[in-house]
Amino acid sequence: MQTGSARSRAAGVGLLCSAVAAVSLLALHPATSPPAAAAGELTPFEDCGKLRQWYVDAALPRVTPWGMDTPQYYGGQVMAMEDARAPVPASAGGPEGAVQNGATGTNVQEQGVDEPDLAKTNGLIAVVLRNDELVVYDVTGDEPVEVGRLDLTMRQRATELLLVGDRALLLNPGFGHSPEPVILSDVRAPARIGQWSTPRTTMTTVDVADPARPFVVDTRSVEGSMISAREHDGSVRVVVSSTPAFDFVHPTRTRSPVEARAENRRMVRESTAQDWLPATGRGSGRIDEPLLECTLVQHPAAASATSTITVLRIDPSQPADVDVT
Repeated sequence: MQTGSARSRAAGVGLLCSAVAAVSLLALHPATSPPAAAAGELTPFEDCGKLRQWYVDAALPRVTPWGMDTPQYYGGQVMAMEDARAPVPASAGGPEGAVQNGATGTNVQEQGVDEPDLAKTNGLIAVVLRNDELVVYDVTGDEPVEVGRLDLTMRQRATELLLVGDRALLLNPGFGHSPEPVILSDVRAPARIGQWSTPRTTMTTVDVADPARPFVVDTRSVEGSMISAREHDGSVRVVVSSTPAFDFVHPTRTRSPVEARAENRRMVRESTAQDWLPATGRGSGRIDEPLLECTLVQHPAAASATSTITVLRIDPSQPADVDVT
């Protein structure tokens, strides 16, 4: 992994080119070769210097007085058009192309591939997310009977879950505002109304082998927002999209648009390699550990997007071991 100095990260929003990383980490396993398909279509960076220069070259033309790309105003808030997500069409399920009912009680698009939901069952118990709690029911009788309950801390709260064997994987997709400032529509004197922290995706593994006494086994967070998650054959794959954060400035009564753009470009030019890569953290601690090494990041022939896509593979029976692609 990186040295202590390489682990340090600057705060704020920036631009990431489309990149894919391959590394087996968090369990601190030796790095393995990237999947053959990824290796055939993408090129790994030779070192951190090449990675940093790639991102800087791609970002500089898009830097504006307000951060990255041209802002669009909606209801007094500023948004970057390229970061707006178009809906992803669902794949057809089954031979007839119809949505199927999964074994855990959730409608699924592909047979044998389970999707997250607010409630899951294995025929014996049902686990349900309700407010800030995980509630466990016995469903073997005529009516469900509550048998266990787990209070979730702020870091463990979730909006959906998957049930894999005797483990429930709780997912918080990391919704939140970008660190970009929210701007008033008066461009002569934009004002910072407020900002939230960089989105993070949190994954909490809960043991429900004893339905009366569910307990947390592992909690980890990754910088970025969850795009989707699927379970297949005992493994859960979580797809996360992340962008780095620079503390970009914006025009004010005392700072002209030209000056603001120059300062924002300076931040991008002086960035480090780790500024462009997503970070991770365990438990309720800070997200300040590099998610991957520079040489394990792969890139296409030309920059084409503003985020890094990371696929984490988790076996809830061994949540300390996580593969990242």
